[in-house]
Amino acid sequence: MERWGLGPVFVYESLLNARRWQVYAARSMFVLALLIGMGIVWIGNINQATSFNTTAPLTFQAMSRIGEKFFYALAGIQLALVLLAAPAATAGSICMDRARGTLLHMMVTDLSDVEIVLGKLAARVAPVLGLVCCALPVAALAALLGGIDFGALAGLFAVSLALTVFGCALALTVSVWASKTHEALMAVYTLEGFWLLSLPMWHGFSMNLGIWGPPDWYQKGNPIVLTFSPFESPGFVDAIDYLVFVIFLLTLAFALLVLSIVKLRRVTLERTGRRKVRLRNPLSSLTRLIPALPGPRLDANPVLWREWHRNRPTRLTRLLWSILLFGTWALAVGGVFEIVMWKPQRPMLLPSALALQLMFGLLMLSVTAPTVLAEERVRGSLDVLLTTPLSSRSIVLAKWWGAYRLVLLLLPVPLLTGVLFGMTMPDSPAYASIPSFPITIWDRWLFATLLPADFLASGAVITSLGIALAVWVRRLGRAVMLSVVAYIAGVIGLAILTESVILPLLYSRFAFWYTRNDWIRHALMAINPLVGPLQAFDYFIFVFKDRSPMWISHVTAVLAKAILALVVLRVTIHTFDRCMSRMPESTQLTPSQKKVSDKTTLEAIIT
Repeated sequence: MERWGLGPVFVYESLLNARRWQVYAARSMFVLALLIGMGIVWIGNINQATSFNTTAPLTFQAMSRIGEKFFYALAGIQLALVLLAAPAATAGSICMDRARGTLLHMMVTDLSDVEIVLGKLAARVAPVLGLVCCALPVAALAALLGGIDFGALAGLFAVSLALTVFGCALALTVSVWASKTHEALMAVYTLEGFWLLSLPMWHGFSMNLGIWGPPDWYQKGNPIVLTFSPFESPGFVDAIDYLVFVIFLLTLAFALLVLSIVKLRRVTLERTGRRKVRLRNPLSSLTRLIPALPGPRLDANPVLWREWHRNRPTRLTRLLWSILLFGTWALAVGGVFEIVMWKPQRPMLLPSALALQLMFGLLMLSVTAPTVLAEERVRGSLDVLLTTPLSSRSIVLAKWWGAYRLVLLLLPVPLLTGVLFGMTMPDSPAYASIPSFPITIWDRWLFATLLPADFLASGAVITSLGIALAVWVRRLGRAVMLSVVAYIAGVIGLAILTESVILPLLYSRFAFWYTRNDWIRHALMAINPLVGPLQAFDYFIFVFKDRSPMWISHVTAVLAKAILALVVLRVTIHTFDRCMSRMPESTQLTPSQKKVSDKTTLEAIIT
């Protein structure tokens, strides 16, 4: 009879998690992030609350408004943590054990599939729930100022707990079929992203295309709307809506767990058994007639050649990238048709295609960038590479280019958007209510050039940071998680820091100078990898004065991101030998000696 319950799997993995210092460090960092968020809100709103008079006392109304902003900071950080940490904690639970062979060993014991799945899920849900509970004292501290509705606070924690269970269950289910941890993470983050962004995209299309808007039940199904509605739209949600949301997510999580239990043993045995014979591709003869794209030569850099030819993505990875490319190119083709046929003053489909690619393309890049080096580190094949005479610089650069080619795959959409948008915009917007500077030929050239350049620079920063984390952090899952957190912090955290702290401080200290130099705001926001390329559209659509300062600030931001990518890459090369326990090079080989040495170790590198 099959046993039910958590079983010894839960006890074993719970003991392992309790002995890891990273669990307690994560809780401390989460509380520190909440306190930093509260500090940012306080700094950004204290001057406005006192009318820039530092000696004036705070009124109860001002304290209540600041307390409301505290809720926004706490809720935003907590939801971001749950949506990121819950899948990351569970994504490698099945696929990592299957790759190591321990899952097959568990299946030959008397452990049931229910005990394996429930034990792994509970052992990984518990630390994330502990992180959520760490926010309770900080929320109580923020409630001292008033302005926080305790019903909204209870709804926040109810939504967070439901998202934790659902995110862990979804990641565990995907991990049953996924071969690698980052594939499961990419799939879960893609599903979460479409879930969260489908509502604003539906709103945008309904306003610009005249279609029907999203119904109320669909809006209440978005956790962000459900969390912030007590302050943004009072009376829109009530306790019943929170209860329905929690019950729906828990029911869906239960269904995913049942699917995992039913399919676990069958999928594991199929993956462990004999490899299936692949059917011949009917298009293979046609692809032979198409000339291949130029690639790296084997003698020049064997590592780069291997990254270019041997590291093929799996079926799940190809499916995710195909979905992204199909969505972006569908919007891009619709944007071209919109501009050619309708000639609107404010085209929407091309910017939407670019925004979709920036959100999901760069997010998937942040997930895959650390894996080009960290996976070989886990498998042990990197040790063979380190014994060769290849320099550390050539190894790191080859891995960097192997990850950066994904950016080149996504480049045509920003390039098409920049060229087509720059060519077709009217010289002077017809909806401008004030006299405006006409769009010059230099404005068009700068827009068509800066849009893809900004995308390339942002991709370079994410790639360099991912390679650096793969070198500095030993665990693959932890390196991928830190890379994703760094991307989210650079997209959301940098925007909040700029709008809530930096710009208010500049306005309070240098009000006269800041109002006459509003290009500073554009320069600070252009550093953001998501806001930067999209902000260039504002120069054409909403700026009705001299655009030269804006272009100069944007060029400076792009150069700053490129320099940052080079600096991070340089530091990674400098610390590679020490982090990998590799002896530094003591002698320099001549080019002929290096060529002979590379050929002698070529077979070891290829295999």
